[in-house]
Amino acid sequence: MYRQQQVQHEVQQASPVQLVVMLYDRAISLSRQSLLHMEKGQAKEKGMALNRVIEILSELQTALNLEEGGTVAQNLDDLYSFLMKQVTVANLRNDPQPISIVLNVLEELREGWRGVQKMVQDGAVEVGAKQG
Repeated sequence: MYRQQQVQHEVQQASPVQLVVMLYDRAISLSRQSLLHMEKGQAKEKGMALNRVIEILSELQTALNLEEGGTVAQNLDDLYSFLMKQVTVANLRNDPQPISIVLNVLEELREGWRGVQKMVQDGAVEVGAKQG
């Protein structure tokens, strides 16, 4: 209960960039959990973790501003679609390989957003109200 309240507080206090990093962190954590569930033959738990990963990717995709985000937003949109397909394949085939691909991409994206977060904190860039 306390952990849930703490997470809720962190989300409420987070900047838009911090929220994106938090979503990547959670998707990475759930992807890793799904691999453990695969190893242990825990199909239900694996499916639940991978469904949450798809929900997070869908949330990230929905938040994109394709009109103002240009090529970057379109590329992210395509990438999120690809990742969701990989998660689905991994779940249906009980195959860890697509999850490895997803993890590599998510970790790279998270590091990129952490770089943005640091630049915002350092005042090098200013983030407006709209995120894409």
